[in-house]
Amino acid sequence: LGRIGTLERWHEEIKASMRRETRALREDICRLKEERKLIQASTERQTKALRDDIEALKSENKALKWSLNQLARKVQEGWEYPVAIQPNEYWQDKGYEDYAIHDIKVEFLGELKTAVSELEHGVCESVTVRFVNHDEDLEPHWTALFRSFKHVGIAGKPSLRDGPPRVDAEAGAGPHRHLG
Repeated sequence: LGRIGTLERWHEEIKASMRRETRALREDICRLKEERKLIQASTERQTKALRDDIEALKSENKALKWSLNQLARKVQEGWEYPVAIQPNEYWQDKGYEDYAIHDIKVEFLGELKTAVSELEHGVCESVTVRFVNHDEDLEPHWTALFRSFKHVGIAGKPSLRDGPPRVDAEAGAGPHRHLG
């Protein structure tokens, strides 16, 4: 009987100890939940502040690009394309149809002229050149484009170290020569 009494006391002590431990663990859980809520709220505030900063920077970047383009347009007003563009009759004499001449002069040379100007004035983000059949009379235009890349990397402009502006060549039917 003495042993049973001892075991019962020991059992009661263990139960009391378990209750204290359980109560302490529950208090810790409540405290941790409250801390998690505070951290989560702080993180959400910081995330919102960072998103607001990103939006402000995007807006400022857009405004700066607009200003840069406005300044570049002013500079470009006196700029002349370095290669003579042949009249339609020249291309007709070479056997090109009217639609092919249009493609050469508007699609190809128009985009090339824009790319050369933007490269030379430091506002070029990409170069798009439409497909055109080889013609030796277009080589000076290609040369003008390639020479304009030398302007990249000066006066705070992107450097060729970082790679030239993206060049997209659009495949497809370009100007064709139709001879009789």
